[in-house]
Amino acid sequence: QEFRGKIPEAYERLLLDAMQGDASLFARSDEVELAWSICDPILAQWKETNAPELAIYEPGFWGPEESTRWMYEQGRQWFDTCPVLG
Repeated sequence: QEFRGKIPEAYERLLLDAMQGDASLFARSDEVELAWSICDPILAQWKETNAPELAIYEPGFWGPEESTRWMYEQGRQWFDTCPVLG
């Protein structure tokens, strides 16, 4: 099956859906509240226990080198099969 016409950009789609009253691509307030009720205690505990900093990596890469090292220590490896990422 083929598409006819211009495919809308991501935000065009969201704005159009919002104007038409379709909220299916938006998070409901109860979803957001529940997510934060889970994340907040984890973040607070992380801060209180002097946990190590989160490993940060540049966009376009598979992830932080620390994750590869950790997998190796577990006798495992990542299967990086996407040709787009370096």
